[in-house]
Amino acid sequence: MRVLDICVAAISATTIVVVVSAAFTAVVAVATVAAVIYARRTVGEAHLTRTESHAAHDAEIAAMEQATTLAAEQHKQQISELQFAASAAYAGHEEQMAAQKEVFRHDLIVRRLVQMQRVAEVLFDLIGAARGVGTSL
Repeated sequence: MRVLDICVAAISATTIVVVVSAAFTAVVAVATVAAVIYARRTVGEAHLTRTESHAAHDAEIAAMEQATTLAAEQHKQQISELQFAASAAYAGHEEQMAAQKEVFRHDLIVRRLVQMQRVAEVLFDLIGAARGVGTSL
């Protein structure tokens, strides 16, 4: 009976090993499935994060382009205003110079008239003196 007991014990031990081995295999399979699910979830989250980051980056680039366009437009407007101010200042200067030229021309005419009047007075005095000398001789 011993051989039979040994065979039964051997079969029982082998069965136990097979059952334990199958249980460990099942646990490993469940762990593998859990790891795959976790990996897929992690990859999905990473993909979502990359997509959100890409969208935020695109929004930032669009905002920078809009700011650049706005700054360029403001610069053009400032240049236009400066050109208008320079043109207005030049026109004002031209008007002022024309007015000063006219004043100078009028002043020159008045000076010439005053000079002619003085020459006429000197001539009248000279004529009067010449008449006075002519009658006293």
